[in-house]
Amino acid sequence: MLAHDQMKTPNPVQDELDGIIVRLQAGEDQCLFIMLGADGSINRLGTGDVDNTEQDLFIGRTDPALFRDLVQSITPELLNWCGQSLADPEPQGKECELTVGFRWLGGKEAFTCWRYGTESDGPPPEIQEFVGAAMRGTDPWFSKQKAMARGHEG
Repeated sequence: MLAHDQMKTPNPVQDELDGIIVRLQAGEDQCLFIMLGADGSINRLGTGDVDNTEQDLFIGRTDPALFRDLVQSITPELLNWCGQSLADPEPQGKECELTVGFRWLGGKEAFTCWRYGTESDGPPPEIQEFVGAAMRGTDPWFSKQKAMARGHEG
């Protein structure tokens, strides 16, 4: 049994989260697509690099712990941006559009969308950190899928 101070405090925002999506497009090219479900369902395309050349979408299942770990990186500051779509009035470089979204049990959804240039500041740190966490968390699975696909090409 856990001591009182070791017990997990319920967090309805995190505990009832059912899905996460991250999508980055640069110009007409999709650079990154990550969709994770609480049940372990996973979709991933791209490296997140604006010059991404990997256009294979991998769909499968992973350990639901990956989703739970990513959910832990959702901060109130990140959620405060949901419901907003913001654009840089003078984007510098290749135009990008980043969408981060969440789905809760019961069907409620919340998104934040950012339009900026590759040479502009881009979204605030909490958005960038979450996207980075989603990429790092799904990279091992993504790398394994790519390796398996290459193995079947020969």
